[in-house]
Amino acid sequence: MKNETNNAVMVRSLERVKFWEWNPRGSSYRGIEELMASIEREGLQDAIHVWERTDGDFLLKGHRRFEAMTKLGWGECKQVVHQFEDDAAAYRFLLEDHGHTDPLDAEEKIVAVEHGVKLGMTTAELAPCLGVTEERAQLWFDLGKLLPQAARSALGKGDISLNTAELLLDVPDAKDRRAAAQMILKDMETGEPMAHGQAKAYIQAHYVLPEKWRREWLETELKLKKKFKVSDGHHYVEWSARRDYIMGESGQPEPEFEFATSFLPRDREGRTFGEVAKGLSVPIYVVPAPLHKDGYVMLVQASMLRDAMSVPMEKDFLDSQERTEGTEDGGEADDSVRPVKPKAPVDAPVKDEEEKLRMWLRTWLGAIYEALLMNPTDVMTKEPWLPLQDFLAHLTTDVDAGALQAWLEIDSRKGAQEWIVSDTKNRAHLRTTLMLLLCAESDASSQPEKVIRAVAAALGVDGKKLDKKLAKGGNDQIHP
Repeated sequence: MKNETNNAVMVRSLERVKFWEWNPRGSSYRGIEELMASIEREGLQDAIHVWERTDGDFLLKGHRRFEAMTKLGWGECKQVVHQFEDDAAAYRFLLEDHGHTDPLDAEEKIVAVEHGVKLGMTTAELAPCLGVTEERAQLWFDLGKLLPQAARSALGKGDISLNTAELLLDVPDAKDRRAAAQMILKDMETGEPMAHGQAKAYIQAHYVLPEKWRREWLETELKLKKKFKVSDGHHYVEWSARRDYIMGESGQPEPEFEFATSFLPRDREGRTFGEVAKGLSVPIYVVPAPLHKDGYVMLVQASMLRDAMSVPMEKDFLDSQERTEGTEDGGEADDSVRPVKPKAPVDAPVKDEEEKLRMWLRTWLGAIYEALLMNPTDVMTKEPWLPLQDFLAHLTTDVDAGALQAWLEIDSRKGAQEWIVSDTKNRAHLRTTLMLLLCAESDASSQPEKVIRAVAAALGVDGKKLDKKLAKGGNDQIHP
């Protein structure tokens, strides 16, 4: 395509010069007052560039100078007059000018690509004009097409950076993208837009990782169905419904559920919840739990199992199990088909304070573990460890002074706190250990609930929500 011909440099009137609607910068320019002072002092140093058309001369280069001269009352100036055969050629020249004196901001870059595409140009053609790669130009176009309006406005105001806005493109669903944008633009704690690192962690934890885990679960589920068959009483929970069964991604069960592999409290035969559930045809739920070592957990609903265990067996069924000798013709019964006499039904559940405490501990410690596990920060001088510094210092000096003293020769709480503040190593592997220490401390305390509640509150765990869950599930516990 022919670009331009017969450029002429001449002094011309400013009356025919007009703003071109395709200019991505709009009509707002920065530093006009300073430029006016410079022009008054030194005169016009460079000519402006215009595209001569029958309906006027469209300004292509020198927008700030033109505005400054207009405000100063100038009637004419030196101009480079261009002849272009189409809008695309003129637009290409306009874009190539930007970035020398006053670079395009984030919103203007998006608009520049949008306008170019509307003029029939491709991102590959626009990229060299903007001095970026084709991938970058395409990214700006995608931002213009996919960004929620609130994020687009915030970008234009400078409330969020272009890099932060790009994070929203990792959220595939439009509705989720709008929700994510609202959260990034107004952090729940500060009421201010999130910093880039915080926004990245939020998007990863709430959208990117769950989508990755969801795809992995679909593959895992297919393999598991060959091992744990539906016909054997295994019910597979859909990915979207997993939070109705587990508290977090590691698979800590909600209060009304129990691990199928856990042993029933005080059961004389040492059976697990799953073993009893299978014998009574109670469903065993296979629930996706991406951070569990197996990628899933198997749960039993306490109320279902309780009800099944408390229902007396029918007399006719029991009588049928007593028939063990002979058949109608007097022959011997076939042992291969002789029914096995079932065990006597288990007594109905009996509640006690010990079981309530066990359930409370399991629920609260599970929530604390989830809070530690899901936070992307590993360094202990940052969240979520930061609120626990005082507790950890107390734990390693007052409760178990020997370990820290032998390791670092620290024997005071102040010394322990100073060391924690200065420590910058990755301590992610200590999460489980810290949970065990918390259990030991709460067990040794005269007020174990107070200790656990304090740590949970420091980590942002919603205690009221947990208590409501326990109150709801408290009547569903099993006490054989």
